[in-house]
Amino acid sequence: KFGPIIRRESDYRTYINLFTHNNSYISGYKKIYYRMFFKNKSEKELYNIYINSKDNFKNVIFNIEGLGNYFKPILKSNNLIFSELKSILSDYRFNNVNDNYIGVHLRYGDFITTNQNTEHDFYVNILKQIRSKFSNYPIRIFSDGNYKEFKWAIEDYNAYHVKSKSALSDILDMSRSNLLIGTANSTYSAWASFLGRMPVLWPEEHKLAYLYYDKPSLERKISNKDTIPSIILDSLL
Repeated sequence: KFGPIIRRESDYRTYINLFTHNNSYISGYKKIYYRMFFKNKSEKELYNIYINSKDNFKNVIFNIEGLGNYFKPILKSNNLIFSELKSILSDYRFNNVNDNYIGVHLRYGDFITTNQNTEHDFYVNILKQIRSKFSNYPIRIFSDGNYKEFKWAIEDYNAYHVKSKSALSDILDMSRSNLLIGTANSTYSAWASFLGRMPVLWPEEHKLAYLYYDKPSLERKISNKDTIPSIILDSLL
């Protein structure tokens, strides 16, 4: 992936040494062997094979890629997936963020080059309201941008930038936020929301499906001028 390198992002997304290995996973020479001699099938073919005959699973590698049905097939498995991710992520890759905090995801990088970045005013509107009610509540900035791009949040709203150790550790740390302020149509924000199930605020242009099937009031879209719903603010008390 050359994009993150060209843009000089903090995480080049090479994923080298990111995961630990155990007997449940295939790696090393065995992985190379399987890639060379096993048949490759798509995710759609996986469903058809399962319906027709389980015997056809032999000597097959299934490639899971793309958004597909988004989170629908795993919507109720967030706790299981979160636990598994923590168990296979190398310990030294975790950021040391353990207290109560509000997570703010500021996506720049590829979203800037493709003109998908969320308007600055969306974050300003929310952070102003939060600081007027909670002057000292910790605010953590998670971003693939450089300091010049997000220093306004640090200087104007007394926020702290969590230095990224990896894209995955950022997602897990964002998932532990007491409130998440997401970037529109970012699957990074969506994964953090899915895993953490904390209250979350999205820009009104956010088009990805809602994830909180059981508590929709905690997943809200607001405009650059809207007041934060009281149920969201009260969750921080």
